[in-house]
Parts: sequence; structure tokens; C-alpha cells
Amino acid sequence: MLPVTITAAEPVLTATATDPLGNTSEFGVEIVLDLELSSFTVETLSFGKALLNWETEGIEPTTYFEIEHKSPTQDFLKLGEQKEYVSLNQSKLYQFEVDDLGVGKHYFRLVQVNEGGVRSYSKSLEREITQDASHQIWIPNPLNSNSSLRIMVQKSQSVDISLADMSGKNL
Repeated sequence: MLPVTITAAEPVLTATATDPLGNTSEFGVEIVLDLELSSFTVETLSFGKALLNWETEGIEPTTYFEIEHKSPTQDFLKLGEQKEYVSLNQSKLYQFEVDDLGVGKHYFRLVQVNEGGVRSYSKSLEREITQDASHQIWIPNPLNSNSSLRIMVQKSQSVDISLADMSGKNL
């Protein structure tokens, strides 16, 4: 075993192992410093959207955040970056909206990247995205014989449909 020091400036360790036959196998382990947040929440909005809110204190102005998402079918991927914040006293408040989320469990995490490129990760938050209970669809009036309405749902479920005239009166 070799003595190794891992610092915040260089948080990645890579090594090569060699077996008795001379075969090598490269592996890497990323050591990450935990990101300190005052708060981190995910609010589910309608129509497959979510709003991420987080607050920090005492983070350098050169720091920015990457927002990562893990869906039920893929690993964490970068959704975008957030550099701007709304300042209240010493705290910095951030928001990031995510859309096009399918039904199922979704995970979100933040990656703080400082001026030197050091990456610190937040704990991931899980949110269940469900089919919205009610939708309103507006169709041009009058309809003709070529008009059609197609409704698709993510899973097997009952669907109630009601029709209304232009004044909102149910037909």
C-alpha cells in the first residue's frame, strides 16, 4: 500500500493494479467533499415539472452550481448551471426549474464548482412524479367531421371526460 494524500484541490485518485501475469486494470475513485447547504428542496409542479430551491451562506461569488438529475432509466446527468442568486442578507437563494419529467421516481443533486474546479456534491433528493389528476384541454370550436381528440396516459387508469360549450356550461 502506498501513502497517498488527497486534498480539496485534487480530490481524484487514480491507480493501476497489476496481477501476477502482468495484466493491468485501471480504476478511479472520486473523493468528494460534501456540499454545505442551508436548505435544498424540490417542489413538484404540474405537468411533469419540478422547481429546485436551495440556499447557501458564505460561498464565494466565483462559485456556481451544476444541477444533476437521475431518472428511473438513467444515471445522473447534468441538466444545467445556475450562477445567479437572489441575495437576502448573508444568504444566497437559488432556483432552477426542470420540465419534461416522466412519471416515476426522480433524483436531483447539486454540484458546487469553485474557481479552482473543485466539485462538491449535495445529497440527492428523491421526488415521485405522478400523472396530474386533472387537465383541461381547449379545442377549437366549431368542430368538424375531421376533428379528433387523442388522450394518452402513462399507466392504466380511469379517465373522466366532460365537454363544455364556449360559456363553460357542461354539455
